[in-house]
Amino acid sequence: GLFRAIQSGRFFYMGTGTCLCHPSYVDDVVAGLIACGGGRARPGEVYHICGPRPVTIRELAEAIARALDVRPPRLHLPVPLVRAGAWAAELVARVARIEPPLSLEGVRFFTESRAFSIDKARCELGWSPQVDLDEGVRRAVAWYRAQGML
Repeated sequence: GLFRAIQSGRFFYMGTGTCLCHPSYVDDVVAGLIACGGGRARPGEVYHICGPRPVTIRELAEAIARALDVRPPRLHLPVPLVRAGAWAAELVARVARIEPPLSLEGVRFFTESRAFSIDKARCELGWSPQVDLDEGVRRAVAWYRAQGML
């Protein structure tokens, strides 16, 4: 949905677009899970398996726009306004028994930072992600297009 929203020009930033997310390319996640099962992981320990670095929502959206060869999003809406709209959309959707176009959970996703340290996985598992943001997004766009999803 995020890729299609950016492609169609419907994506907007909730607030400044500077909260952090930590995208991970699927091949890196699989390699990290294999590393966890490879005998080096300590039982009961938690390892963060994610991309090379956290990025802002703006960086993510701009990377997706570049890969899609479309104009990057420009519109910023205040978070309280978006939250109110999502609340109303959920209410209407519940009555109509449809999926809301925007949910309160979606607002939280785009307005609350999630960034992790992968140092423990690097040190203890010998694992490091290999695919950076631009390459991962480029591969994702190619896959979505091959599947007819974009």
